Amino acid sequence: MNLYLDIGNSRLKWAQGEPSGWTVQSASLAGYDPGDLFEIIWSTQVAPSRLLVSSVARTEWSETLRRWARHRWSCEVEFVQSSAAAVGVRNRYRDPSLLGVDRWAALIGARRLVSGSAIVIDAGTAVTIDALNADGEFIGGVILAGLELQRESLLRGTAGISATDDRQADCLARDTASAVAAGTRYGIAGGIERVISEQTRALGTTPSILLTGGDAEGLMPLLPAGVRHVPDLVLRGVHALGEASC
Repeated sequence: MNLYLDIGNSRLKWAQGEPSGWTVQSASLAGYDPGDLFEIIWSTQVAPSRLLVSSVARTEWSETLRRWARHRWSCEVEFVQSSAAAVGVRNRYRDPSLLGVDRWAALIGARRLVSGSAIVIDAGTAVTIDALNADGEFIGGVILAGLELQRESLLRGTAGISATDDRQADCLARDTASAVAAGTRYGIAGGIERVISEQTRALGTTPSILLTGGDAEGLMPLLPAGVRHVPDLVLRGVHALGEASC
């Protein structure tokens, strides 16, 4: 059975088998040596038939995974890459190879789920908002700092500021930590909504809007009605790329 991995800047997600029946699992990268984390997660895992990976993490994680999989499973890692076209999606980035592979995989995952135009939001360490037209062309997108990056910036740059991850904090917060929590959430949600409006205008049609990433659940209540939460969107794209490379 194939194993699919999405290694982000702060979390690792994985799933086996087919999207229709798989269970997605995840683990934080923080505080772990790569080899130690792989051993904790997969020490009893049967060797997969194929190991397909999207990784935007530091090179250390990818190289350690490559060595660990060879040693533990006698298996070669297949790292998916961004390209000019794949699985019915065309990449209009000026240099297609420079599009983040997680964004590319998410776009391909979106194309598998919807047939028309789509806007793909990945709310992780960074927030990416990408537009896919009805012909399957990625026509461009934006990148924002995510919740933790924005909060860390405030902590570093402002004396007396504290922060919390209070998802209930509203725009009438009565303490500083809650004000930061609310300000960053509402600020990102407002930015997403504005970009959705601009990209919808550029697409010329009403798109499906798909949301993924570690902060998706916290942002979802603040986003427009009709946004669809797809936690495994990147993994779905990795799966589609793996099928295409058989």
